[in-house]
Amino acid sequence: MNQHVRVNTADLIGQALNWAMAQAEGKRARITKSGVRLALGGSTYGKINPATDEKAGTLAILRHRVRFDVRMPNHQWAARVGEVIAGGPTITIAACRAIAVASLGDVIDIPAELV
Repeated sequence: MNQHVRVNTADLIGQALNWAMAQAEGKRARITKSGVRLALGGSTYGKINPATDEKAGTLAILRHRVRFDVRMPNHQWAARVGEVIAGGPTITIAACRAIAVASLGDVIDIPAELV
């Protein structure tokens, strides 16, 4: 049985943020020793890492129409999706956090092994 923990979506980073992005985009994902894997079809899974991969992050930014017209105290970057604003240490992490909060809510349950 998989254990889950409740976390603030806007605080996610690393593999936890990658998992949340898969959920936000309605994708089936699984967790392996090498990270979060996204279902590509059948039994084929590919690595998902929009929070750290600029190309994957840019595609998510475009799909979700992320804007960077806001500022947040204590964050280098801030991103907005609709009325949701999230910050982060990089532009991609801020964007992924905003996407995840807008799609999943302020608090979500994630697999415990990602924390």
